[in-house]
Amino acid sequence: MFLQSKLKSLSGEIPDYGLQWSFLGSLFFCCTVFTTIGYGHIAPSTNLGKVVCMLYATIGIPLMLLVLTDLGDLFARGLTRCYTSIKHRATTPPGGDGEEHHKLAPPGSAEGPCTKQSIRNDTNNGEQSVARIMENIEIRPKPEESAEDTAGSERESKALDVPFSLIFLIVFAYLMVGAILLPCWEKWGYLDAFYFCFVTMTTIGLGDIVPKHPNFFMLTSVYIIIGMAVISMAFKLTQERIYNLYSKVFNNEERKFRLDRIK
Repeated sequence: MFLQSKLKSLSGEIPDYGLQWSFLGSLFFCCTVFTTIGYGHIAPSTNLGKVVCMLYATIGIPLMLLVLTDLGDLFARGLTRCYTSIKHRATTPPGGDGEEHHKLAPPGSAEGPCTKQSIRNDTNNGEQSVARIMENIEIRPKPEESAEDTAGSERESKALDVPFSLIFLIVFAYLMVGAILLPCWEKWGYLDAFYFCFVTMTTIGLGDIVPKHPNFFMLTSVYIIIGMAVISMAFKLTQERIYNLYSKVFNNEERKFRLDRIK
């Protein structure tokens, strides 16, 4: 047993018996605590260690949640800008700015003759004209909401409008990066590595598969923190996407209701 533990320590693996606390191992333990993953393979055994762990978690978890929220917002805005820029370049024709400019006719000029027949046609098509006007009517904000706050929230909602497929692709790609890198220093297959990344990023932390090479604990911790920020970004973009879809449905139903009242 002693010779086996020495061989494992020389190869960079943690021995199976006992708890081997080291600086890098302690950093990885702290990462599992303030990210609420908690694999359970490393835990304090003394009363003082348990008290310190509880105090550390009480302070570290809220701070980590704030950091992940800010990083998620930053990633969400960056991804949205990239998506908007690429979409704008793809939809804009060469040599054009993608916007139509309508010029007003000078006073006294007319596009065509104004006759009784044209006036009669416009009168007969009154319902269609009202329908076209009502399609352009937007829901006014409530009196207690200021115009600036409403405009700011609408701009933010429209700015963070990313398709679900792109969000899923970003998360899946990040998990695949971990599934490719982790087998380089851990004796895992690609499926086990992907499973570990998924369980870790979702903060499930079953503890059935855990890293065993302390020399790479720092890299694993950085991957976990960035990955949780990516998950936070995905949640925020998904929330904004659902909100935008709900707003469109609500606005359409409101317009139909107003048209029915006019008719």
